[in-house]
Amino acid sequence: MILVPYESFKIKTSLPLDDVLLKIANHVETKKTYWTLDISKSFQGIIRKAGFRLHRRTLFRISPCVIYGKFVQISTGTVITAKMSYHPLIIAFMCLFLSLILFGFIDATMNPVAGPNVILALLILSILSWFCIFMGGFWFEAKKSKSLLNDMFA
Repeated sequence: MILVPYESFKIKTSLPLDDVLLKIANHVETKKTYWTLDISKSFQGIIRKAGFRLHRRTLFRISPCVIYGKFVQISTGTVITAKMSYHPLIIAFMCLFLSLILFGFIDATMNPVAGPNVILALLILSILSWFCIFMGGFWFEAKKSKSLLNDMFA
């Protein structure tokens, strides 16, 4: 869907499942309830034998992208299937932001102070800024997270 971005990918490795779990665990810190400046590990989240739920860590924040993954053991190794999407709170904020834009547009058309061309231009500019902020941020974070996960098994 274009309004809620996501990216799915697979990583194939010749390592058995136990080695894959160990390798990912070396790069993932368990969830903490407090804020810290220590970013010695690339990701924060939960790892289980069936799959994982991760966020990429940066210096002052946690990435808005959530990475859900599953492990499938095959005869030649393990396949990691991952899907990245926005955190549900970010999606709620996106909906609120878009609804405010639309309410503003409806109000501006009901009580026109400026001409219809100005109102339409402001609507288009608002939607384009929304698109750049939310979609651009997601694709930047998704690309970085995907490369870090791929580098673990390269």
